[in-house]
Amino acid sequence: MPDDIVVASVARVERKFGEHEGLGHLKTRTRGKTLTVYSEDEHGELLHVRFKRVRNSTWTVDFPTHRGTWERTPFEGTIDDLVRQVIEQFGWTLAAQPTAS
Repeated sequence: MPDDIVVASVARVERKFGEHEGLGHLKTRTRGKTLTVYSEDEHGELLHVRFKRVRNSTWTVDFPTHRGTWERTPFEGTIDDLVRQVIEQFGWTLAAQPTAS
């Protein structure tokens, strides 16, 4: 069952992504204490980033690997700070995949 704070954070995260051009393809889902950001195309689902609540207002951020696992990062902070950091410093991880012609 999703954590109430995680569920309440979905709208804030989606709003932050919506404020930036080129990030409208991103979707979110929750599971337990995690909020996963993904997108979909004709090939299926593409994972972009995962935020995990570890304490009251402290979150961590993980990125997917090519093996289908998650790579931890040393970053901790509020969800707002981490979303901003991902957009500003790791924006390439949020990019939509080009479609084959």
